[in-house]
Amino acid sequence: MKILVTGFTPFNNAEENPSMLVLDALPDRIGHASIIKQVLPTEFKGSSEVLIKSVHKYIPDVIVSLGEAGGRDSITPETIAFNEDDAIIADNAGYQPRHESVQTNGSDDYHSSLPVHAIVDALVEAGIPSKLSNNAGRYVCNHIMYESQYLIHTEYPDMKAGFIHLPSNRAYQANMPTLDLDTEIKGIEIALATIEKTFSQQNV
Repeated sequence: MKILVTGFTPFNNAEENPSMLVLDALPDRIGHASIIKQVLPTEFKGSSEVLIKSVHKYIPDVIVSLGEAGGRDSITPETIAFNEDDAIIADNAGYQPRHESVQTNGSDDYHSSLPVHAIVDALVEAGIPSKLSNNAGRYVCNHIMYESQYLIHTEYPDMKAGFIHLPSNRAYQANMPTLDLDTEIKGIEIALATIEKTFSQQNV
Protein backbone atom coordinates (compact mmCIF):
# COMPACT_ATOMS: atom_id res chain seq x y z
CA MET A 1 0.00 0.00 0.00
CA LYS A 2 1.16 3.54 -0.80
CA ILE A 3 -0.07 6.49 1.24
CA LEU A 4 0.63 9.98 -0.10
CA VAL A 5 0.77 12.41 2.83
CA THR A 6 0.79 16.14 2.15
CA GLY A 7 1.48 19.15 4.36
CA PHE A 8 1.48 22.90 3.75
CA THR A 9 4.12 25.61 3.85
CA PRO A 10 3.77 28.40 6.44
CA PHE A 11 1.30 31.16 5.54
CA ASN A 12 0.03 34.52 6.74
CA ASN A 13 3.55 35.57 7.83
CA ALA A 14 3.97 32.55 10.13
CA GLU A 15 7.42 31.00 10.44
CA GLU A 16 6.23 27.40 10.72
CA ASN A 17 3.31 25.21 9.80
CA PRO A 18 2.74 22.14 12.00
CA SER A 19 1.50 20.13 9.03
CA MET A 20 4.87 20.52 7.32
CA LEU A 21 6.77 19.76 10.54
CA VAL A 22 4.72 16.62 11.16
CA LEU A 23 5.15 15.57 7.54
CA ASP A 24 8.93 15.90 7.78
CA ALA A 25 9.03 13.77 10.96
CA LEU A 26 6.99 10.85 9.64
CA PRO A 27 8.75 7.53 8.97
CA ASP A 28 9.00 6.14 5.45
CA ARG A 29 6.91 3.11 6.38
CA ILE A 30 4.03 2.48 8.76
CA GLY A 31 2.90 -1.11 8.97
CA HIS A 32 2.80 -2.45 5.43
CA ALA A 33 2.35 1.02 3.92
CA SER A 34 4.98 3.11 2.17
CA ILE A 35 4.68 6.76 3.18
CA ILE A 36 5.21 9.25 0.35
CA LYS A 37 5.67 12.82 1.56
CA GLN A 38 4.79 15.94 -0.42
CA VAL A 39 4.89 19.56 0.71
CA LEU A 40 2.25 21.75 -0.93
CA PRO A 41 2.49 25.52 -1.32
CA THR A 42 -0.22 27.36 0.59
CA GLU A 43 -1.71 28.58 -2.66
CA PHE A 44 -5.05 27.69 -4.19
CA LYS A 45 -3.80 27.05 -7.71
CA GLY A 46 -0.28 25.99 -6.80
CA SER A 47 -1.39 23.37 -4.29
CA SER A 48 -3.68 21.77 -6.86
CA GLU A 49 -0.92 21.62 -9.45
CA VAL A 50 1.55 19.92 -7.07
CA LEU A 51 -1.06 17.50 -5.73
CA ILE A 52 -2.19 16.41 -9.19
CA LYS A 53 1.39 15.89 -10.38
CA SER A 54 2.19 13.83 -7.27
CA VAL A 55 -0.90 11.64 -7.64
CA HIS A 56 -0.18 11.02 -11.32
CA LYS A 57 3.45 10.21 -10.50
CA TYR A 58 2.96 7.88 -7.53
CA ILE A 59 -0.60 6.54 -8.02
CA PRO A 60 -1.07 6.13 -4.25
CA ASP A 61 -3.77 3.98 -2.73
CA VAL A 62 -4.60 6.70 -0.20
CA ILE A 63 -4.13 10.48 -0.01
CA VAL A 64 -3.95 12.01 3.48
CA SER A 65 -3.65 15.79 3.53
CA LEU A 66 -2.60 17.65 6.67
CA GLY A 67 -3.18 21.29 7.52
CA GLU A 68 -3.17 23.76 10.40
CA ALA A 69 -6.33 24.96 12.12
CA GLY A 70 -5.39 27.72 14.53
CA GLY A 71 -7.70 27.86 17.54
CA ARG A 72 -8.56 24.16 17.63
CA ASP A 73 -7.53 22.04 20.61
CA SER A 74 -7.74 18.61 18.97
CA ILE A 75 -6.57 16.65 15.95
CA THR A 76 -9.63 16.82 13.73
CA PRO A 77 -10.25 14.57 10.74
CA GLU A 78 -12.52 16.44 8.34
CA THR A 79 -15.68 14.72 7.15
CA ILE A 80 -16.63 16.88 4.16
CA ALA A 81 -15.14 19.26 1.58
CA PHE A 82 -17.17 21.99 -0.10
CA ASN A 83 -16.97 23.26 -3.66
CA GLU A 84 -16.15 26.81 -2.64
CA ASP A 85 -13.03 28.93 -2.30
CA ASP A 86 -13.68 31.96 -0.08
CA ALA A 87 -10.53 33.45 1.40
CA ILE A 88 -10.51 35.97 4.22
CA ILE A 89 -6.80 36.49 3.55
CA ALA A 90 -4.81 36.09 0.36
CA ASP A 91 -2.81 32.93 -0.18
CA ASN A 92 0.98 32.93 -0.48
CA ALA A 93 0.69 33.86 -4.16
CA GLY A 94 -1.44 36.88 -3.32
CA TYR A 95 -4.61 35.29 -4.66
CA GLN A 96 -7.83 35.86 -2.71
CA PRO A 97 -10.88 34.17 -4.25
CA ARG A 98 -14.32 35.09 -2.94
CA HIS A 99 -17.17 32.62 -3.30
CA GLU A 100 -15.61 30.83 -6.27
CA SER A 101 -16.08 27.18 -7.22
CA VAL A 102 -13.14 24.83 -6.79
CA GLN A 103 -14.36 22.86 -9.83
CA THR A 104 -17.20 24.25 -11.93
CA ASN A 105 -18.34 20.77 -12.94
CA GLY A 106 -17.81 19.18 -9.52
CA SER A 107 -20.28 18.11 -6.87
CA ASP A 108 -21.40 20.64 -4.25
CA ASP A 109 -19.47 18.60 -1.69
CA TYR A 110 -17.52 15.37 -1.25
CA HIS A 111 -17.22 13.27 1.88
CA SER A 112 -13.94 11.90 3.19
CA SER A 113 -13.27 8.28 2.29
CA LEU A 114 -10.91 7.79 5.23
CA PRO A 115 -12.05 5.77 8.29
CA VAL A 116 -12.54 8.99 10.24
CA HIS A 117 -14.44 7.47 13.17
CA ALA A 118 -11.80 4.77 13.64
CA ILE A 119 -9.05 7.41 13.53
CA VAL A 120 -10.69 9.48 16.27
CA ASP A 121 -11.30 6.39 18.39
CA ALA A 122 -7.66 5.29 18.08
CA LEU A 123 -6.34 8.75 18.98
CA VAL A 124 -8.62 9.14 21.99
CA GLU A 125 -7.68 5.66 23.18
CA ALA A 126 -4.03 6.74 23.00
CA GLY A 127 -4.79 9.80 25.14
CA ILE A 128 -4.54 12.27 22.24
CA PRO A 129 -7.34 14.84 21.92
CA SER A 130 -9.32 14.22 18.75
CA LYS A 131 -12.80 14.75 17.33
CA LEU A 132 -14.47 14.96 13.96
CA SER A 133 -14.95 18.23 12.11
CA ASN A 134 -17.51 18.98 9.43
CA ASN A 135 -16.04 22.32 8.44
CA ALA A 136 -12.60 22.54 6.85
CA GLY A 137 -13.08 26.26 6.22
CA ARG A 138 -13.00 27.72 2.72
CA TYR A 139 -9.26 28.39 2.52
CA VAL A 140 -6.56 26.23 0.93
CA CYS A 141 -7.19 23.28 3.30
CA ASN A 142 -10.77 22.82 2.13
CA HIS A 143 -9.60 23.51 -1.42
CA ILE A 144 -7.06 20.69 -1.44
CA MET A 145 -9.42 18.28 0.32
CA TYR A 146 -11.99 18.99 -2.39
CA GLU A 147 -9.40 18.69 -5.16
CA SER A 148 -8.23 15.29 -3.92
CA GLN A 149 -11.83 14.05 -3.78
CA TYR A 150 -12.60 15.47 -7.22
CA LEU A 151 -9.50 13.74 -8.58
CA ILE A 152 -10.45 10.32 -7.23
CA HIS A 153 -14.09 10.70 -8.27
CA THR A 154 -13.14 11.63 -11.85
CA GLU A 155 -9.93 9.64 -12.46
CA TYR A 156 -9.13 7.17 -9.67
CA PRO A 157 -12.32 5.56 -8.34
CA ASP A 158 -10.45 2.99 -6.23
CA MET A 159 -8.30 5.60 -4.47
CA LYS A 160 -9.18 6.90 -0.98
CA ALA A 161 -8.60 10.42 0.32
CA GLY A 162 -9.23 12.72 3.24
CA PHE A 163 -7.96 15.60 5.32
CA ILE A 164 -6.79 15.97 8.94
CA HIS A 165 -6.40 19.34 10.68
CA LEU A 166 -3.77 19.93 13.35
CA PRO A 167 -3.87 22.58 16.08
CA SER A 168 -1.17 25.24 16.16
CA ASN A 169 1.94 24.41 18.17
CA ARG A 170 2.15 27.87 19.69
CA ALA A 171 -0.35 30.51 20.73
CA TYR A 172 -0.30 33.69 18.69
CA GLN A 173 -3.41 35.08 20.37
CA ALA A 174 -4.43 35.28 24.03
CA ASN A 175 -5.98 32.10 25.45
CA MET A 176 -5.42 30.23 22.19
CA PRO A 177 -5.33 26.41 22.56
CA THR A 178 -2.31 24.58 21.19
CA LEU A 179 -0.97 21.06 20.89
CA ASP A 180 2.71 20.16 21.06
CA LEU A 181 4.47 18.89 17.97
CA ASP A 182 5.53 15.53 19.44
CA THR A 183 1.92 14.69 20.27
CA GLU A 184 0.84 15.66 16.76
CA ILE A 185 3.53 13.47 15.20
CA LYS A 186 2.45 10.52 17.35
CA GLY A 187 -1.17 11.24 16.52
CA ILE A 188 -0.66 11.24 12.76
CA GLU A 189 1.41 8.06 12.98
CA ILE A 190 -1.54 6.45 14.79
CA ALA A 191 -3.95 7.84 12.19
CA LEU A 192 -1.87 6.42 9.34
CA ALA A 193 -1.55 3.06 11.09
CA THR A 194 -5.34 3.00 11.49
CA ILE A 195 -5.79 3.81 7.81
CA GLU A 196 -3.31 1.11 6.79
CA LYS A 197 -4.97 -1.50 8.99
CA THR A 198 -8.49 -0.60 7.86
CA PHE A 199 -7.78 -0.63 4.15
CA SER A 200 -5.50 -3.67 4.30
CA GLN A 201 -8.40 -5.61 5.77
CA GLN A 202 -10.55 -4.35 2.90
CA ASN A 203 -7.83 -5.30 0.37
CA VAL A 204 -7.52 -1.74 -0.90
